[in-house]
Amino acid sequence: MLQKVRRYEATDILALLLDGRVRLWVSWDPELKRVEAAIVTEIIDYPRARELLVWLVGSDNMKACAREAYDLLEAFARESGCAVISGRFRRGWIRIGGPGWYDTGASFEKQLGSVGGG
Repeated sequence: MLQKVRRYEATDILALLLDGRVRLWVSWDPELKRVEAAIVTEIIDYPRARELLVWLVGSDNMKACAREAYDLLEAFARESGCAVISGRFRRGWIRIGGPGWYDTGASFEKQLGSVGGG
């Protein structure tokens, strides 16, 4: 059985943040004085469109901040000239997304084992 491929570590994400290639969004719970959610996004430029990719999402209570997060990300995407927002979410999150979000299919992968770099 193949070991799950590790695509990145926390230090890799930090390097991307410091380089300005990705953006970190944080939802702070002032009562509990802790982060309740964190999202990492990346703008991808294609030949005919610009996309805001919601790359990483972590939360122990996404329902509490999802609507506000989606609204904020949509506003940022529009201001940044993006034509679309996308992400790889668990299928159940489609219910949290609200109007305008739809399932575009499943993402599949096959792990090939160690090809280099790890």
